[in-house]
Amino acid sequence: MEVALKKIISSLDKDQRALRDWAAEPIPTLNEKKATRWGMEPPQLNGLPNMNGWPGYAFNEDSKVGGKKNKKKGKKRGLADVDEGALTTVEIQAREQRQRRFEKMNKAPLRYKEVQRVEEIDWDNLDKYVIKGTCTDLEKKYFRLTSAPNPETVRPEAVLRQSLSLMKSKWKENPNYEYTIDQLKSIRQDMTVQHIKNDFAVDVYETNARISLENGDINNFNQCQIKVKDLYKEGLPGSHAEFAAYRIMYTAFYLNSNRGMSRLLHELGAEARKHPAVMHASAVRQAVADNNFVAFFRRLQDAPFMGAYLMDVFTTSMRTRALRTLCRAYRPTVPVDSVFERLAFEEDDELSEFLEKAGGVVKEGSDPPVIDTKASEAEFKRIDAEIEAQKSQKQF
Repeated sequence: MEVALKKIISSLDKDQRALRDWAAEPIPTLNEKKATRWGMEPPQLNGLPNMNGWPGYAFNEDSKVGGKKNKKKGKKRGLADVDEGALTTVEIQAREQRQRRFEKMNKAPLRYKEVQRVEEIDWDNLDKYVIKGTCTDLEKKYFRLTSAPNPETVRPEAVLRQSLSLMKSKWKENPNYEYTIDQLKSIRQDMTVQHIKNDFAVDVYETNARISLENGDINNFNQCQIKVKDLYKEGLPGSHAEFAAYRIMYTAFYLNSNRGMSRLLHELGAEARKHPAVMHASAVRQAVADNNFVAFFRRLQDAPFMGAYLMDVFTTSMRTRALRTLCRAYRPTVPVDSVFERLAFEEDDELSEFLEKAGGVVKEGSDPPVIDTKASEAEFKRIDAEIEAQKSQKQF
């Protein structure tokens, strides 16, 4: 309707529009047949377009909409089926170009048209697919694999055993963490590509975990202890109790999950829970859960195996909690000597550095030195406000 009215108005000049009696003007009819690229719109037949009204089409009496007969016996229509006289030059050229494009696709290389047949896997003899290394170098730098490993650069298990013994000897003589951890990663990589899962694999991952723990590399330690746990599940021998204790403390310090801790203790079994190392780790876990810094630092003094190294990672956090607890409990001061003893410090300089970072304020001129608890609590609030401001900046 809008289009028809605009057409009438645009055909008149300014004076004709002003003199025209628009009230008596008949409303344009909406029943005009729409023009298509084939001509006028074809007549309707039973509510559907009569295809006989379009050039190049012939209505088949046997075909029915939704029927099966036309689907089975119907012939695909192509350019030859349409009367070229009814097509414009542009339409004919477009159809010819499309036809040439399909012809070009049919001449594509074989790899685009057919899938190569994949060799069937011999599931009864999977060992024949495992790489067997031939390299004899005891020392080899670690490189991340970006393609299939070359057997000539992979060391067999016998050579890997010698390499591990060499790394242990070098670590005792001259501990160089970056070099040693690089060599251990290389050994682990050669084991992985050869599917080596035996007592030697357990020894490699346990050694790597201990060296990483000694150097405070918790991420690498955690990777190794997870792999050790998986190897233990396959029934391989190893230091089960030692690493069970590490897992308990790691879960308490970093995961803080009661459900995860319950599952871990359940998996150990009643017999393993009686081991002194596991019992010590359980006591440490309870001290952390209760925020009992006295029990925590008492356990730090008698930690079995390398448990003290793992506890050291959490010591700063526990000391910070303890200092704030002492400042809330005592007024107006707390003796520095008491803090030194209760929080298990070994040197005065270590304590001074900790108090400066944690917000403990030593009262000027005090002899013996004491901590001003009221001033310290104000410093704690300032530190917490700075931490929250930094978090807010990171979010934006």
